[in-house]
Amino acid sequence: MSKSTQIINPENMDQLLEFANAMSKSGLVPNDYQGRPNNIVVAVQWGSEVGLAPMQALQNISVINGRATVWGDSALALITSHPKFAGVQEFFEGETAVCVVKRKVGDDIQETRREFSIDMAKKAGLWGRKGPWTSYPNRMLQMRARGFAIRDAFPDAMKGMITTEEANDTPRDDKKPHKKGEDTPEINNVIDSVAKEVEPTQDNPTTSNDGEQLTEGEVVVSPTEQVDNNDRTKGFVLHIPMCEPEYFDTRDKWVNRYRKLMSMVKEGKLPGREKMTNLKKLEEENVKMLDSFGAAGDELRELRGKLTRLIGAESAGQNE
Repeated sequence: MSKSTQIINPENMDQLLEFANAMSKSGLVPNDYQGRPNNIVVAVQWGSEVGLAPMQALQNISVINGRATVWGDSALALITSHPKFAGVQEFFEGETAVCVVKRKVGDDIQETRREFSIDMAKKAGLWGRKGPWTSYPNRMLQMRARGFAIRDAFPDAMKGMITTEEANDTPRDDKKPHKKGEDTPEINNVIDSVAKEVEPTQDNPTTSNDGEQLTEGEVVVSPTEQVDNNDRTKGFVLHIPMCEPEYFDTRDKWVNRYRKLMSMVKEGKLPGREKMTNLKKLEEENVKMLDSFGAAGDELRELRGKLTRLIGAESAGQNE
């Protein structure tokens, strides 16, 4: 049993690429992934971010309108395993589906209640629509209420994903079906968004003044860049693996430096898997500071996830 488990749980980039290529040729995976190994790499990376094993990711994550989405039942399973999960209630009040998700916040329990009614479905043009809204209307109302409640109560678990049921109700921007063997816009969307978020500027170079590449080995920075950031009286400490910590007097300066380091790792010459590992190490070294930043810290974590998926997709493309 353990041997078969190892086969379907890639442990490095080479194994992931081999897995993606093999699965893309199988008729037992969803249509979104048949003949599309790059999509499989992205889906597996998404699954890793939210705690799904590779095969679970392929069965529960769907690419809709160029976005990775997760089925409502899977979303519920994701949050029930969250350490701060405290319960969920789903019921109907007349023609309104209600979902209440409970989350531990310190010693208290925070309840997030979301509703979706027949009237709301009518206003959205969903009620009576052919398909599941006609065949299983109550189920669809329930999934909408559940999706809203889960996303609002556990954004850290959902990582920005919406439910597949909701995505299927969103008008498609591209009416042309994707051909088998052609990757969906998910890859390009990730590439474009991440490139804009970490694009080097004149104040944010990826090389030192003497032209030395700053991305070899571990998370490496030029010694000249650290000179102005070693004042230990400054309150924002940035820990860098294999380097001395840096100190900043404002959160914005810390965040900008952190983003720059992520960009340097992504643009380096290391193999894709090592880049992913270095990004994870950087985040782990600074988990307390990221937690203290609240939403800003969550955004940096999401950016790391995007970079990881982008690196995986680029590595898959280079090996095709």
